[in-house]
Amino acid sequence: MEYKIINRYKIKNAFINKKGGIFFHVPKCGGLSLSHSLGVTLKHFRIMGAPALRDKKFEQSSQMIQKKINDLNELYNIKLDSYNAVDIYKKTKHISETFPFISGHLPFSVYKNINNRLSFTVLRDPISRAKSNYLFFLQNHPDNTYTLEELYLKKILFPNQITSFFSSYNEPNINVSLENLKKIDLIADLNDIHKLLEYLISIFKLPNMILIKLNETRHVKNLKESELSVIEKYNALDISLFTQAKKSFYNFENVEKKIDKNNYYSLHTGYPFFNGKGSNIFNDEEVRFVFKSLEQM
Repeated sequence: MEYKIINRYKIKNAFINKKGGIFFHVPKCGGLSLSHSLGVTLKHFRIMGAPALRDKKFEQSSQMIQKKINDLNELYNIKLDSYNAVDIYKKTKHISETFPFISGHLPFSVYKNINNRLSFTVLRDPISRAKSNYLFFLQNHPDNTYTLEELYLKKILFPNQITSFFSSYNEPNINVSLENLKKIDLIADLNDIHKLLEYLISIFKLPNMILIKLNETRHVKNLKESELSVIEKYNALDISLFTQAKKSFYNFENVEKKIDKNNYYSLHTGYPFFNGKGSNIFNDEEVRFVFKSLEQM
């Protein structure tokens, strides 16, 4: 199993007045690995659901989505009509705001407590993100009969997902997205997610971390030229936004840091390996066994 060691360092905390964190999780940008890994040692509330309303017929026909809706209704004693992060957040806000760390596919404009929390997000090359999102959909819906273009037109897959997430799903706007991204404390490229995590565990003084990929797209399919053209067509705003947003990416190389000896490591696997739990914390002696086990998986 592929894994990466994330080491904590000593740092001058520029965000010392921030109370907890909010992670704006754009779908298929490595966010589940980040949020669950941090959540091992930072009490975490994950806002479930898609970032906007999807095709109602699709949701009603999906047994997987209906089960998630029923589970959430039972867990939080709420009444959901759809698997939508905005609705779920509004109905669980009294719970989520008591947690030091919140994450989820919650669009930027919905969350109003951003100035009080350390805010961060991860962006990904739009074509790579859209391809992964499409293949992930096929992985979870093997009986799908819609073409890729139909999936976008019906908003089962959201066109211009990144731009919409930081502006509006009804009227995605690059300029609005760029202005909103400037309000976020830390923006990282997916390729630098390990640098973001190093910074976060240093700020929050969390243990070192063993990072493994979660919620990976395993479905393999060589996309046709026509499908790639559809992806480019329905993500044109995202392609332009990503190029301009790079100027706002946090420069982790400029952070002054010192070695901070820490003898503990946190790990979240997503599977109940440790006495029925999916995560645990190990000391230096125990972690050697963990490394060996991961390398054999």
